[in-house]
Parts: sequence; structure tokens; C-alpha cells
Amino acid sequence: MAAPLAAGVTTRLSADDAGTPLAPSAVLAVTGLALRLGRVMRPDYVTTWLLAPGIEALGGERPIDLIARGDMPRVEQLVSELEDPGAT
Repeated sequence: MAAPLAAGVTTRLSADDAGTPLAPSAVLAVTGLALRLGRVMRPDYVTTWLLAPGIEALGGERPIDLIARGDMPRVEQLVSELEDPGAT
């Protein structure tokens, strides 16, 4: 069983349907992001959001896929907007 990292995120997160595990650096990035997300949504929903397909603000991409491809800044920008909706 995977050990919980933060807000429901585990080391079993994968970027594809085959279950390919994320690189350790991506797991750390997701952990930090999960902590931030846990402040703007229910913590038990964070993993669902990271794996959710079709997020319009991300061009229909899943956040986890962007992170796996190294496009963390797009996801972080969206999280920043969720944290402070009046800032943009």
C-alpha cells in the first residue's frame, strides 16, 4: 500500500493509464501542490482533481499529465488563481 504524502496524494499517482509512476521530483512537486490545493478544496478531492480529465483552464488536459511532462508552471498558475481569484 502506498504511503500518503499529503492531502490524499500517494506515491501511486501515475501520469498514464498504464500506471507508470511519476519521477520522484514530480511526486515532490505534486505533494507541494496538494498541500496548496487542500487549502482551496476539500483535501479528499485533491487526488480526484489532479487526475480529472478535461479541465478547461488547462486546455482540456489533466493536471497530472502536465506535471509529468514538466509543465508544472501551468498547473501552479491555475492553483494560484484558485487561491486568490481576485489576483488575475
